[in-house]
Parts: sequence; C-alpha cells; structure tokens
Amino acid sequence: MTKKRAMTKKKVPKQPVPGALARDERSLVALGATAAQALFGKAFRVTRDRGWLITSHWAPHALATVHPSSLLRALDEETRHRETVRFIEDLAEVLRSP
Repeated sequence: MTKKRAMTKKKVPKQPVPGALARDERSLVALGATAAQALFGKAFRVTRDRGWLITSHWAPHALATVHPSSLLRALDEETRHRETVRFIEDLAEVLRSP
C-alpha cells in the first residue's frame, strides 16, 4: 500500500486540480480518488460516494467518479464492462443537471 505525501500547508488551487473536468462554471467532475479528496475532503470515498451530485464551493453541481484508467485495470471483461457502464452513467448525471 502506498502512502500519500503529507502536506504541511494546504494551498487552494486557482483552478481545479488535475483529474477534475469542468463542463462549464456550474458543473465539475472529479476523476478518481485523488481529485475527489482534494476537492471534497479526505473523508470522501469514490467507492462509496461516486455518481451523486453534490454542491461544493467549486461549482453548484459537482460529482466524483472513478478515474478512467481504473477501467483498464479491471480484472476481467465482465467487470470492465460493468464499471464502464457505471462510469458513463456518472458522466450522464452531470449532463442532466440543470
């Protein structure tokens, strides 16, 4: 298991962290756990909280999902297909947001 480097000072980035996609100024998608925790806090878990629209100070509609590279690391084709469908559904949720 790898350890994440501890930060002594937390800087607020001027733009969203790498791995975060902005559809426009009203929507934000965090791709993967690192981006999600940077934006929504260390308690955020992509495995538990993915796919839900939330309000954050970054955007009125924000959502986290898995990083696309995780789909490539799926153990078998059935899992890869299932997780790809969930990933697409997560992204579609942002497009449906007002």
